[in-house]
Amino acid sequence: ATALAKLGPAAAAAVPALLQGLASPDGDRRWKAARTLGRIGPPARGAVPALARALADDNEYVRAHAARALGRIGANERQAVDALEKAAHDRDAAVKKAAREALVTLSGG
Repeated sequence: ATALAKLGPAAAAAVPALLQGLASPDGDRRWKAARTLGRIGPPARGAVPALARALADDNEYVRAHAARALGRIGANERQAVDALEKAAHDRDAAVKKAAREALVTLSGG
């Protein structure tokens, strides 16, 4: 996932494999997959529902990277915005910050 992240949008073909990583039982694989999807940006739009669900992950790194990814992808779908609004009140400060920044980005601010 790290090498793919460096490719950015050129890694869009890897989105299906990254979605599998996001569903992994391994927390490290999940947060790395979320981070990479964010670095791909708008071409990873198909990952928005899974990233929105990842905002409820037990792992705070997964939640924070999912929030950043949604902002970078430009995921202003209702499901993503609702999940980000909830994550903006997360118990983890990094998740809160990432969710709030993503909401600002999505609002055009």
